Amino acid sequence: MKATQKLLKTVERALDDAYELGMKDGIAKGKTDAREELLSVLSPGKTSAKPGSKPQAKKPRKAKTATPKGRKRAPRGTARTLVERAIEKAGKGNGVKIADISATAENDLEAMVKEVSLRAELRKGTDDGRYANSDGMWFKAER
Repeated sequence: MKATQKLLKTVERALDDAYELGMKDGIAKGKTDAREELLSVLSPGKTSAKPGSKPQAKKPRKAKTATPKGRKRAPRGTARTLVERAIEKAGKGNGVKIADISATAENDLEAMVKEVSLRAELRKGTDDGRYANSDGMWFKAER
């Protein structure tokens, strides 16, 4: 703790010297802010917040526009469109596998849809009564 106090005294002297060299106005506030910042760094458990002040909330992070590894994402609803088109192309009574659904992509946006997204759409569609599964083959559900 003695080393911390010694360092603090040295910093205070340096700040006093800078102030006395002709730097006025904003430096007095800067000196106080710098001292509080230094104390907060050197004294664990203490904060630089002034007594009676409210804690500041952190700013929310901006949403990422690209996924990790820089890949772009397919627009919302693309997986459902792809699944429904593949099942329709197969015809009534004929099922499709997930690999077959991926193969029916007609443009770059549909080609971006990953198999995990297709599985999620099929699972959700099964719960909603849109699709049915039999031995790994997916069909339009009979309503």
